[in-house]
Amino acid sequence: MNITKLINSFPRKRATGGVSEDKIVSAENVLGLHFAQEYREVLANYGSLFLKGEEIFGIDVVDITLKAKEKNPDFPKDMYVISNTYIDGILLVQDTTGVIYTYQPLHGIQKVATSLSVYISLLLKK
Repeated sequence: MNITKLINSFPRKRATGGVSEDKIVSAENVLGLHFAQEYREVLANYGSLFLKGEEIFGIDVVDITLKAKEKNPDFPKDMYVISNTYIDGILLVQDTTGVIYTYQPLHGIQKVATSLSVYISLLLKK
């Protein structure tokens, strides 16, 4: 199932509104990386997204990721923050291939899902 169909299958969701391709490319340039394709689709179609009490960050991913990198020297260079768990400083991060991890300062990363659609599927089952 593609990510848009998956997101649209949630009976309750909120989004801030999609962003332009120019803004997505600009955000990638500031961070010095390319977003995974599914995350680009989320940005383009929804912006920030709220599902089952979880927020998937929108274009504010830039500021949030830059702050995380500034505060945490061990933050993975090829990843960006897509959500904050608000538990013990744990952030949800994604690499450029689309794999989702938790990141906790001084404790590193732990794989959570192979893609954003797999992660969102797990939310649907909550």
